[in-house]
Amino acid sequence: MKKVIVVVLLLSLFIFGCEGNQKIVISQNDDAGNTGDQDVEDTGDNQDDTDTGNTGDTGDTGNTGNTGNTGNTGDTGNTGDTGDTGNTGDTGNTGDTGDTGNTGNTGNTGDTGNTGNTGNTGNTGDTGNTGDTGDTGDTGNTGDTGNTGDTGDTACVGNGLDEDGDTIDDNCDNCPTYPNTDQFNTQHDELGDVCEATDYDLLSQVAFFDPFYDQSGLWSAKNNNNDWDYGDGEITGDSNDDNYNNSTQITSNIFSVETSFYYSSYDRADWAGVVFDTSNSKWYGCLYDRSGGDIEIWEYPSYDNKGTSNVSNPSSSSDALRKVRVFYNGSDIICTYSDEDGGSGQVVYSDPAISAPLTSGLRIYGGEASFTSFVIYQ
Repeated sequence: MKKVIVVVLLLSLFIFGCEGNQKIVISQNDDAGNTGDQDVEDTGDNQDDTDTGNTGDTGDTGNTGNTGNTGNTGDTGNTGDTGDTGNTGDTGNTGDTGDTGNTGNTGNTGDTGNTGNTGNTGNTGDTGNTGDTGDTGDTGNTGDTGNTGDTGDTACVGNGLDEDGDTIDDNCDNCPTYPNTDQFNTQHDELGDVCEATDYDLLSQVAFFDPFYDQSGLWSAKNNNNDWDYGDGEITGDSNDDNYNNSTQITSNIFSVETSFYYSSYDRADWAGVVFDTSNSKWYGCLYDRSGGDIEIWEYPSYDNKGTSNVSNPSSSSDALRKVRVFYNGSDIICTYSDEDGGSGQVVYSDPAISAPLTSGLRIYGGEASFTSFVIYQ
């Protein structure tokens, strides 16, 4: 460190001397500690115009002094304090975000791979063990008894006759005097709809049917059997006043009696039709009056007309088939007329006293008529 200081001083003197144009001579004394005499020659920038004095005698060179002992090395200086850490520079600005690149085009969908082959069917597994039998369930409640089915039709034995021409044999026809090939029967009873009463619940069967193809022992004339003659499928009455009574018992207070007939000639005015309740002292007739064109109710034996109604458009043909039918519903006598040419009429009389059992039959008065059938419904 001392060497450094000496060097610095020497450099400073040198520089200073050069600037002053001065020359400095340093001599050393013989003795190490003493400095020798020095002659100093001033060289100034400005000198007097006087003559330079004589140069003095050069002094004796002093003895070289002994070299001084080397001084002890100075202690190493303390390490200087570490300088303060400089401030951290400001963080640079974040660069602008680059533009987002364009989205690439969607690649084409690859071809669908071929369907793999169907694997082989696996082996059928072993049959499992049979499970234990379950407990017997409780006995169920007894179901309601079902409705009794309709009675099947009894095999029909035909008689070879077809009164109404509907291709159904009379013995098998549920309405033997009304054409009904379909045999339609809403109530599923023994009577077809076409020959029912107005109220389907009142009648259910044909109780008796006679097409007059043979002489039945069930018939008898009221006055004279000679008034009644059998023909081929008909019976003709020719009398001024007679009944042809049937002995079949009507056992219900609701019933119907019907006959079909035609007139033999126009030479006489007459009444033709049916009678009922003939087993009692009082009885009724439901008759068509050809001369007046009326349907009438008569009470016998008093011959009292209980009701008359004019028939609408009665047939003018003597051989037109006509139908007279009486229906008793328990209180009212309903007497109707119809013919094959469209004539029709009805008359009603009330008598709630009529009661079964009773009988019925045919009646002719003052003329002649041929009857082709007789029916009892109940």
